[in-house]
Amino acid sequence: MWMLIKEGYSPPSREINGIKTEVAFTEWTFNERDLAQLNAKCLNCCFCALKSEDYMRVSTCKTSKEI
Repeated sequence: MWMLIKEGYSPPSREINGIKTEVAFTEWTFNERDLAQLNAKCLNCCFCALKSEDYMRVSTCKTSKEI
């Protein structure tokens, strides 16, 4: 979990003809799904540890590293 927070999470993407595009959820590999699920767990853990004032400030963050 700590490495994901430290390094950050980015949704799966592929480079096609030099253009980087996000991959549809239905095409994610098991590893990519596991990383997305771990990011969600990290976010939840961080959100639960915050006071309500701090939560309101960071509730729009998409990755645990942003917090």
